[in-house]
Amino acid sequence: SDNHARLYEISGGLLESSSHKCAVLAALIHNDGKRMITASADKTVVMRTSAFVRSLRHDAAVNQAIFNAQGTLLISGSADKTVKIWNASTGQVVKSIPTGAAVNGVGINSAGTLVVSIGADKSLQIWSSAATKPGAAIAPITKVTLDNLPSSIAFSGDGKRIAVGETSGKTGRACVYDASTGVKLSQVASFTAPVSTLTFHTDNLTLLSASEDRTVRLDKVNGLNAIKAHEGGVVDVQFDNTGNRVLT
Repeated sequence: SDNHARLYEISGGLLESSSHKCAVLAALIHNDGKRMITASADKTVVMRTSAFVRSLRHDAAVNQAIFNAQGTLLISGSADKTVKIWNASTGQVVKSIPTGAAVNGVGINSAGTLVVSIGADKSLQIWSSAATKPGAAIAPITKVTLDNLPSSIAFSGDGKRIAVGETSGKTGRACVYDASTGVKLSQVASFTAPVSTLTFHTDNLTLLSASEDRTVRLDKVNGLNAIKAHEGGVVDVQFDNTGNRVLT
């Protein structure tokens, strides 16, 4: 809230401090340990090494900015109702995605092929990260209307699950969705305040979530798959003797 991002050693020693004109809303350090990005209410995404690199601009506050796993792309989500995909080396826009509502958070799968956004309209939308021709229509691969306002998001490492922090009144919950269908798999955690951040363990089944209520939770993601089997409801279900097929 002091408009600064600071990099510390584990021992607590201050290594570097950088500033924005307004509050810093998100910060991330790259896997190479040499680059970091900060997103701010001053409408900018700043990419830095030990010295300033470049500033990338939206038309409104930037709520989150992340690198892809390969470090080649930077993805940012803004209150200007766009997700922008940038070339991390040149700073050029690879793709600008109109989402229809202010973007509260963004994520990208480990392969770098899918981008997910959560919006102020309670939407969860999955997009292709591939560049499009100028003027071409851009539509989501999947769009889901959530039950509650989303505040944070994370992709599992294998790209199969999406965790969303959702806010209902003053309470928060962490829910997990199937990345291919958008179907809700489970609600894994509840809080007395909004969920501020989430991340998956490398096992893709353990979710770490943190809340403004000062708590951190470590939960197993129990839902493996959700199948829309029957329009009229399901009255019975059975595994076959191999455990590989389900009869409903």
